[in-house]
Amino acid sequence: MENLDFTNSMAPNAPMLKPALRAGLLFSAVYIVLALIPQLIGNPDQSTIFGFINFAVVVVGVVLSIRYYRDQANNRRLSYGQGVLFSLLTSLIVAVLSSIFQIISLSTFGKAFFEKMKEVQFNKMSEQGLPEESIDMAMNFMSPGFIVASSFFGVIIFFLIVGLIASAFLKTN
Repeated sequence: MENLDFTNSMAPNAPMLKPALRAGLLFSAVYIVLALIPQLIGNPDQSTIFGFINFAVVVVGVVLSIRYYRDQANNRRLSYGQGVLFSLLTSLIVAVLSSIFQIISLSTFGKAFFEKMKEVQFNKMSEQGLPEESIDMAMNFMSPGFIVASSFFGVIIFFLIVGLIASAFLKTN
């Protein structure tokens, strides 16, 4: 069984903040663009498509950003713990910036789109024949506060999972 030591004396400890900030800003910009497109075209059904695109961007982006940190900032060295920590730091930056965007969006220009999206979801659940109590419960989870909070923690968890897997492959011995 492999030793999961998070401190590797062979890997230098280059500062992570600047590369993580760079990656976090890029991820946030892509997230915002992908979130704005369905709002601009006014079609909430397209949100799912852009969600899948965002998913793929995050997976590829986390791998590339950890690799960038390893190769450019950390002298081609990376311990497992450094990769995980880098992805966690990047996720915190993205979570904060995307939450700020969501708060602004849900309280200003995206308010009408959000209401339209809730209506589409309500209609889909009604068409599936769900009981009204179930639909009401689901609609309670579509509050702006819940969406921002779940998105914040979802970003961190997803980045961390991808970072755990990517770091296992990108670490150097």
